[in-house]
Amino acid sequence: MKKILAVLFFALVVMEIISWKVYTLSKQGPQSDQEREGISSKGVNADEDENVAAGSNMSIPSADGGDTDENAAYPRIFVEEKNGVTERTIHMGVRQWVWDPSELRVKQGELVRLVIHNADVRHAIVIPDLGIEADIPEEGAIVEFTASRRGTFDFLCATYCGTGHAGMQGRIIVE
Repeated sequence: MKKILAVLFFALVVMEIISWKVYTLSKQGPQSDQEREGISSKGVNADEDENVAAGSNMSIPSADGGDTDENAAYPRIFVEEKNGVTERTIHMGVRQWVWDPSELRVKQGELVRLVIHNADVRHAIVIPDLGIEADIPEEGAIVEFTASRRGTFDFLCATYCGTGHAGMQGRIIVE
């Protein structure tokens, strides 16, 4: 009986290891979504028209205005112009006690679209000085607003999410 239990336990451990390997390999994939869509994985600078993805008005700088972080799980920022309005879509993550990135840079007059990917419990984003407050359920949320005035504005989590909740802050810089 002990031998049978030992064999079953060993088989379970081997299956877990194989499952983990398959999972991690599937997350890496042979090529990124950007490469499949014909966009350079190195990203482009929003201020350089010649580096905009072919056939579109879209560019992909990182949150700090430089090149896209090649190790990011998803493209962080898309900038495109639609009907004369510049739209900045920023993908960001939220999990217990961290905003990723915690500092965002946008330009005055842009429509800002925050696509917030939630990794754990319910959160809420609030930017008091801009009058923005939105719930972020476990499946994530999209928050849109126009960056109407210049300045540096703090944002924070408005839903208690555990012991580190009070330190969960970030800032948005409107240039």
